[in-house]
Amino acid sequence: MLKYTIRRLLALIPILLGVISLVFLMFQIIPGDPARLVAGEEASAAMVAALRLELGLEDPLYIQYIRYVGNVLRGNLGRSIRSGRPVTQEILARYPATVELAAASTLIMILLGVPAGILSATHRRTLIDNASVVVAIGGASMPVFWLGLMLMLLFSVWLGWFPATGKGGLAHLVLPSLTLGASSTAILARLTRSSLLEVIRADFVRTARAKGLPERLVVYKHSLKNALIPVITITGLQFGSLLGGAVLTETVFAWPGIGRLMVDSIAMRDFPVVQGAILLVAATFVLINLVVDLLYAWVDPRIRYG
Repeated sequence: MLKYTIRRLLALIPILLGVISLVFLMFQIIPGDPARLVAGEEASAAMVAALRLELGLEDPLYIQYIRYVGNVLRGNLGRSIRSGRPVTQEILARYPATVELAAASTLIMILLGVPAGILSATHRRTLIDNASVVVAIGGASMPVFWLGLMLMLLFSVWLGWFPATGKGGLAHLVLPSLTLGASSTAILARLTRSSLLEVIRADFVRTARAKGLPERLVVYKHSLKNALIPVITITGLQFGSLLGGAVLTETVFAWPGIGRLMVDSIAMRDFPVVQGAILLVAATFVLINLVVDLLYAWVDPRIRYG
């Protein structure tokens, strides 16, 4: 297991370097002069020229790239144009709120999606299965911003059970996490159903039933563990997607996370903050994939020898 972990950690080096390179190139191909965008339309040519010199935009592209990679490796992502604070401080002040929201949404996804998928698979072609399909399709089809507004209208305005916006106690987390996790819950439920149905038809499951084992033991001990690989995969991918895809949810519920920070920074043309936020989300997604790979080896010991 240790050798497998070391191999996976070493494989992250070129991937993270590729992520850094893509983030750098992304902002190089933005139309227009970055210095003019930062300085504003009213700035004089002399101010723009001075800003280009300050930002190092007069240097060759490869020099800018080497400098950027070196700064990222040292944890220096530049300074926010809007506040003047280091970009790292701006992002880290908001990032925990996004992680909290994504973790709560993932927990809802697991607690609702996996049991729904198991229930649907063990009651195939029944009313329960059909109802699960309808609910899953509905959950995957609803736009996030529309669902958020509907939940806000029902539970905040009409019933008054939960606060509509902002971040505070546990009550503030309920509606945003339900909104963000609805689509992922539907996807996980359908995948759990499909994966479990495939395993249930395997020979070893029929053998377990032939031995007279209780159906609950056959499903939860023998079948479910062997169906977990796709479930773990989609859970990890969805968690990474929730981190990067919380922009609409954070905007609707005024949640002070990194998604809302990116929206505000784009509006203010604070490109160093946008660049740093994208880099952090992408790097987190890569690390989540590493954790998923390690969970594969824990669930199925054969993988670590592959």
